[in-house]
Amino acid sequence: MLQDELRMLREKTGMSRKELARKLGVTEMYVGNFERVPRRGERAFVPSDALLRKIARICGSSDEEKKYYEKRLLLARAKQIAPKEIKEYLEEKVQEFSDSMPVGFVERLKEDIKRLKDSGKYDDGGLMNVLTGAGVSEKQLDAVVHYRTVLSREKVIALAGVLKQPVEEYLVLSNYMPSAFRHSIKQGEKLNIVFRRLGNLSAEDIDRFMDVIDKIFSVCREEVKDEGKK
Repeated sequence: MLQDELRMLREKTGMSRKELARKLGVTEMYVGNFERVPRRGERAFVPSDALLRKIARICGSSDEEKKYYEKRLLLARAKQIAPKEIKEYLEEKVQEFSDSMPVGFVERLKEDIKRLKDSGKYDDGGLMNVLTGAGVSEKQLDAVVHYRTVLSREKVIALAGVLKQPVEEYLVLSNYMPSAFRHSIKQGEKLNIVFRRLGNLSAEDIDRFMDVIDKIFSVCREEVKDEGKK
């Protein structure tokens, strides 16, 4: 729903409702209203196109990212208010944006590739050989930077390796890092040291390590739910 999109976008940028409200020139309650998912039978509060465009401009860190957020929010709005006859068509269009890597990851990837190219160490052929060393074909790489495909976690890890970038940063940007870890990673805390040491492992081994982490957090979440039911 549009409400979920708006809340997740705000949280992704790290803004509070109060901060977003200030930048939009509205009240904090107003922001809360358009983020709140309506109960069954209750009419949803749907922001105007103009307000959604303003939110996209505030949350986007580059022109490309702003355009991406704007299209995604406007499509979600159209889907929510559209007649049933065209909802299915709009659902397919919204899905096109879901079947791509996050904007932050794509922007970072393009920056790192450009930095490597500008270093003068490789010609175009040599640079592509380095990138395909991560198991990503030239065609697939082109699709990634144009928001047309999704990379597996293992390939994201492998790309971080060949581009000499911190694997934990790539995992955060690609949304493959468990949410419980993201704050610690972004704050540069001790957890980063663990991933620095993992950098000597293969992409496959790091991917397996992340599987273990995911399972641990899955078990913890289930235990918390069980405790809450008691």
